[in-house]
Amino acid sequence: MLNLSVIMKIIKNTEIFKSAKWVILKDFYEDGGELFEYVFSEEKKDDISFYINIAREVGGDILEIACGSGRILIPMAKKGINVVGFDNSMTMLRLADKKITQNRLKKKIQIFLADMTDFALKKKFNMAFVAYNTFNHIISHEKQINTLMAVNNSLISGGTFVMEVIPYRKINFTGIVYRRTKYNKNLNLKIEAYSSTNYDHKKDIEIVTWFYLIKKEKKIENMFRSTFLRKLIKMNDIYSMLKKCGFTNINLYGNYNRDENAEEKKIFIARKK
Repeated sequence: MLNLSVIMKIIKNTEIFKSAKWVILKDFYEDGGELFEYVFSEEKKDDISFYINIAREVGGDILEIACGSGRILIPMAKKGINVVGFDNSMTMLRLADKKITQNRLKKKIQIFLADMTDFALKKKFNMAFVAYNTFNHIISHEKQINTLMAVNNSLISGGTFVMEVIPYRKINFTGIVYRRTKYNKNLNLKIEAYSSTNYDHKKDIEIVTWFYLIKKEKKIENMFRSTFLRKLIKMNDIYSMLKKCGFTNINLYGNYNRDENAEEKKIFIARKK
């Protein structure tokens, strides 16, 4: 059993997290996307070169599914890669569009609103990818299959599909974890971010709640809370789904160096038949 207290800063005084004063952001990305982006926009970078390298190897047109605020999309375009992205959150797409404009990439990147569980594109791509743990946000098996079928239909024959998922795990942990603090010197504000994860082991679902404390001179100005679900999927089940949805040459790697023996990550690379 993984002991998260060893690798994360566990908060012992949790009274404030039980308060009724929290403002609930119903949709984590649509309602809380700007807050999440502001606090964590610089945190996840270790996979960007991985996707850029594969895109260069494959060549042609690239599709990012659930592109969010353009974390990978924009660095790809800067490297001269032809990339298109979509997301189901208008908030995240607005953030992406702002950054695309700032980087003068309007003519090089196309983004649009779509749901990865139900999309159909006229254009066919050489490669499609779903980064980080995005696929785990799809809870039902039916919608997971729908997503993989839609991905397959968006690729040319022999096209490449890359997808990272959360390792299947059984963890008993319900504490509050400190994540990071972001300062805004102009407004004299700081935002403290925390998270808590509960587990429904019967359904293999993680219930993840994020807390944002906005403070000014040590006084709490606002308190925001938002929850989302993640489905834990066994690797054999993902193999089976990929095969069922028309993929072959399925490989599973344990890190961004494509090491099959590593255990850090779970990254699938497959080809359309």
